[in-house]
Amino acid sequence: IGENAFRGESALVSVKIPSSVTTIGSAAFANSTALTNVEIPNSVTEIGEGVFNGCDALTNITIPNSVTTIGERAFNGCRALTKIAISNNLTTIGTGTFTGCTALTSIEIPNSVTTIGSAAFSWCSALTNIEIPNSVTMIGDGAFDNCSNLESVKISEKLTILNRNLFARCTALANIELPASVTEIGEGVFNGCN
Repeated sequence: IGENAFRGESALVSVKIPSSVTTIGSAAFANSTALTNVEIPNSVTEIGEGVFNGCDALTNITIPNSVTTIGERAFNGCRALTKIAISNNLTTIGTGTFTGCTALTSIEIPNSVTTIGSAAFSWCSALTNIEIPNSVTMIGDGAFDNCSNLESVKISEKLTILNRNLFARCTALANIELPASVTEIGEGVFNGCN
């Protein structure tokens, strides 16, 4: 599916992508504000940047195990997204991938993920707990910034640096397990946490 193929299609409610598709191009469904349901087949290996950016009616989505790459801001601003199942073959959750998904209550990060980009889950105000698997070796700045209902975090035992503003403004944060592997805590990591 090409870049911007269905961008801004306000009448588009449901999409079943055919199994002949291997790549969903950048911003393919961006700002399709009525889109509530998308079926992605096992043939898809790549979801481009901003594919579902601003699809604020999208409620849940399953990313099949065939997907190895998700572009930056792919689900940015999907305010109705409550649940997402992530591919077990995904290695990177990019910058801003789930920023502003204010209804997202939980997410399971698979053991295949090694990198979580900057602001990946920022402003996910409904998230209450997160477990970062031991496969993760790098988390970008502000990845969980402003997750105001985040209460509990378990961090990868392979993480050595907590980057800037990682958990800033997580006002409900009450329990966090810091592994012995952490050697550096960046500026403002817990800024604004009560």
